[in-house]
Amino acid sequence: MKKALLLCFLCLCGSLQAQQPSKTGNAFTSAYAKGSWSVGIHAGYSKGLILENNSTAQLYAGYFIANRLLLGLGASGSQEWFRSVRSQTYTVGPIARYQISRTRFSPFLTASYQFGSRSLSGGESQTTTSIVNTPNGPVTINGTARIRGTGVSRSVGVFSGGAGVSAGISATLRIDLALSYQQWLDQPLIQPQLGINYLIGKKY
Repeated sequence: MKKALLLCFLCLCGSLQAQQPSKTGNAFTSAYAKGSWSVGIHAGYSKGLILENNSTAQLYAGYFIANRLLLGLGASGSQEWFRSVRSQTYTVGPIARYQISRTRFSPFLTASYQFGSRSLSGGESQTTTSIVNTPNGPVTINGTARIRGTGVSRSVGVFSGGAGVSAGISATLRIDLALSYQQWLDQPLIQPQLGINYLIGKKY
């Protein structure tokens, strides 16, 4: 599924580069101008790294220091869960976003490094059964797997990046479809996300 999403993004980005601005596209080709602002939110769901499920929401606000290049501040909230067990993470840090084109459908890249805290709470027990082959024949082993959190927060630093396509609904309002990459521990979390952003300020 991840490879399919990435392939769709690459094909769409390639087709967008071949587009020619239309008479009705003038309002969009003046977007992402130096000196303007943008605020937005992304949210997504995927399989978790430690627990079964993961949901993430990311907020950001930034300033275009050059045409198509935004620098700003982002904040994220992430939760992983399995039954009554919950892992919650809250982070904040700098973010950069680059729009590849100034068209109605504009591919973009993002990168961020955020600092914050993570905690694990709740507890769950599950009976497990396994069959082991021995020289005397198969043996059934029953056991209990336990997950229990202390609720104590600890500091974390998370790098995230992403690629996607922004679609203009109006000259200032856009919808984002993105594939987000988050580096957790020794494993990456790759998650499809849907977002919305609003452009503020001058356009030229």
